[in-house]
Amino acid sequence: MKRMAILQIGAAAAVFFAAGAALRAQGRPRLRPPKPPSKKGPPGSKKPTPGKDGQATYPPANIQELMKLYEARQYHSLQGSLPYRMLRPVGYTARRPYPMVVCLHGVPGRGQENSLQLTATYPARVLARAEMRQKYPCFVLAPQSRTWWGDRPYGAPPGGKPSGRDYPAMTLLLECIAALQDVFSIDSNRVYLTGHGMGAFGAFNALATDANTFAAAAVVSGGGDPNSASDFYWTPLWVFAGEKSRIRHYSETMVQAVRKFGAAPKYTVVPGGATRCWAPVYEGPALWDWLFAQRRRPKPALPTTWPATMPTTAPSLLPVPVPPPKTD
Repeated sequence: MKRMAILQIGAAAAVFFAAGAALRAQGRPRLRPPKPPSKKGPPGSKKPTPGKDGQATYPPANIQELMKLYEARQYHSLQGSLPYRMLRPVGYTARRPYPMVVCLHGVPGRGQENSLQLTATYPARVLARAEMRQKYPCFVLAPQSRTWWGDRPYGAPPGGKPSGRDYPAMTLLLECIAALQDVFSIDSNRVYLTGHGMGAFGAFNALATDANTFAAAAVVSGGGDPNSASDFYWTPLWVFAGEKSRIRHYSETMVQAVRKFGAAPKYTVVPGGATRCWAPVYEGPALWDWLFAQRRRPKPALPTTWPATMPTTAPSLLPVPVPPPKTD
């Protein structure tokens, strides 16, 4: 009896192993316990890493959710191509015009894969929230540049021979905005511009290139050539800089240059903030209420007294820090 039981167990084991061999022969994988869930975030997302100034580069973003909201598009012209993501207003209808917010990314968003800019453009993430889309129905444009936000690298001598690495990002951006206005119901008097870090330098460059495109601009931690202030001084402008930012003088120099034309740009120093101070700026309602209340203004007559030429603030030609102006 005992021997019979052993034989039965052996026969059952033989059948089990034979069945497993047959499944493997058919290409069926062996049953294995499920792997534990990955601790990594969604593709393209990054955890905030503290920089030398003690602040995080940017908080983590769910890139997969943002990519579902922002449709991937490409603009093509004789100048080249510009990848961009676009968010449409909730309940969009061509029977009414909508404002558009152009968000220029910082350094981590550079590339051509058309997704990284969503994690490197803080305002684009804020405007994608359900409550923001209900309060401010608008188009949101998040373009992606391969290099800097300009047709030539900052600090490159004017009229110099192209290096072969130049990318006409600003020309493509302005052409893209005009093309979208031809296709969608976008209010040409309510196209707004914002950017932080590299995007802030790009915002000043965009204003200097064609201020007539934009109704207002909000720039955080960046600057430009103060001699270009004559090209956009009448445009409503709100400049932000961190109290402890090492590049605060860029912002202050641009504010001083615009004020010399009699304009009154808003200037705010973020208390205790370093260069990456954009989170408290874009999270608060004050900026958005101000921005969406602006309308495009016509260029006024030139002032009778022209300001003296100021030294450039191109990153390759660092200026001497100037005394901070009074804060508003």
